[in-house]
Amino acid sequence: MDGIEAIRRIRLAGLAEGGDIVALTAHTAPEDHARILKAGFAEVATKPITGHELAALIARRAGTSDTAQAAVEALDIEQFFEALGAERACSFLQAFVSEVDGFVIDLKAASTLTDAHRKEAHRLAGSAAVLGLTVLRPALIAIEVQPETDAVSALAHLEGHWQRARALVLRHISKSKVN
Repeated sequence: MDGIEAIRRIRLAGLAEGGDIVALTAHTAPEDHARILKAGFAEVATKPITGHELAALIARRAGTSDTAQAAVEALDIEQFFEALGAERACSFLQAFVSEVDGFVIDLKAASTLTDAHRKEAHRLAGSAAVLGLTVLRPALIAIEVQPETDAVSALAHLEGHWQRARALVLRHISKSKVN
């Protein structure tokens, strides 16, 4: 039995009432994520998943504080700096900020969510995953798989998460320039 059949049976039997069920899948296609979410899953996590991503997912679903979530994300960015070195990491982060800022501007100017927007959301979600921005990534994936074409609703969900992630990234860029 697959996950969609499992959640159907769980809900039919009245099990896990009021509980969130998260899908863990190797399927990455937007239409697969849309189908999974439509089946009633609270969120879709894509394999492979790191320990930090899993911890963040659990914290998010359990309603753990924003402070704990920010600490997990900050640790991932620190590891990113260690792996690449300060100069390369800063260059990548500055480009990432510019790209997401540009994406937000594009969404603000658009009335309709296009395939190009979905592809860009997919690309940016990959970068967010590399950086451990575990709240931003699902917001981008939600745009990628959103069945509606309304750009305003896509933007509304993304903006708050991006502002928080942007501030975190900019703090790390500033911190590395001081050191």
